[in-house]
Amino acid sequence: MGNSKRGSNSHENQRRDAEFKIKRQLWMGEKFIIEAKGTGENVTKAKKYAEKNFNKNLMGRLNIDSNQSLLPDNLSLALSKYIPIIVSDDGSDIGTLIEKKLFLEQVSKQKIEIPLELKAFNFQLEGFKEIFSGAIKNSSRLICGLGSGSVLETSITLHKTWGVPYIPGSSFKGICRTVAFEYLCENKNLTDEDLETFQEKFYGELCHDDSDILTWQLLFGAQDFKSLLLFIDAYPVEDGKLDLDIMNNHYADYYQDKKTPGDWENPVPIFFLTVKENTAFKFNVLFDRWRWEKIKREGLKIKKGKDEILLKIDYEAVEEKIKKENFIKEIIKEALKNYGVGSKRNLGYGMFNIQDNQK
Repeated sequence: MGNSKRGSNSHENQRRDAEFKIKRQLWMGEKFIIEAKGTGENVTKAKKYAEKNFNKNLMGRLNIDSNQSLLPDNLSLALSKYIPIIVSDDGSDIGTLIEKKLFLEQVSKQKIEIPLELKAFNFQLEGFKEIFSGAIKNSSRLICGLGSGSVLETSITLHKTWGVPYIPGSSFKGICRTVAFEYLCENKNLTDEDLETFQEKFYGELCHDDSDILTWQLLFGAQDFKSLLLFIDAYPVEDGKLDLDIMNNHYADYYQDKKTPGDWENPVPIFFLTVKENTAFKFNVLFDRWRWEKIKREGLKIKKGKDEILLKIDYEAVEEKIKKENFIKEIIKEALKNYGVGSKRNLGYGMFNIQDNQK
């Protein structure tokens, strides 16, 4: 009986001592080797534990708190050039991305450090007059460039050199231009049909038959004229971190194949990075004084068919707006507070609070 017991124990020890080893290549700008092993009562369980240990070792290498972290300091590089791809031991398959959530979690933990050259950058340009400059904090999460091309399915606008999130001047200008159009329409009793025509004029070429529209077009631009107002890219003014957020698509089959939506579908979580709320961005708006003086001296002509028309510009109206202390501030306040900037604005993202005492 004693021998039988020893035999049984020996058999159990052999079952527990089953071992499985993993050795895979991690491509992240260059090649790295990640190894792991697992033991269990049979090969299947040993393989399961080996996979678990492999993921643990992999995330340990990506962990920004580790002295051996593979993530670069530049977030733009991390998200565009250093996407981790795992290749099997023999390199027989094309590889797979590591789990997006795990990767983005590590990226979100990385500190955003504002470089000294950006802090010291002077946004005042020769020939331009500064008409607004101020640091404004976002009151909700912010995401610019969410739909840009990326192997991660979602993206975020980051400066390629500095690796910091920023708000493109074109996005900033776009929402301000929308508010400017509303200001222009405020005191006009327009029907729906009139409003459509009015809008086409405002967003079209320089208007030769409406001095009010022309005044605003000179400031905010037209299809055939570069605006006199220059909206600078807005950068954070202090160090910070990104936040991991999630979109949960409950009806993926419906949106992809136009099937009838139903509660039996499994949600498909999509993870993406955002800028945390209460992050201060520096906004700057300049006026192209040099071009304006040239227009005042020489006038401004546009082509209509084969003819050239000298536009009747209300010079005083343009200068009155520029000299008015709160002109651009009121537009920026309305744009950032009620319209927001960036992606997912309809869901409350990208909103800002500008104080009344803001310069």
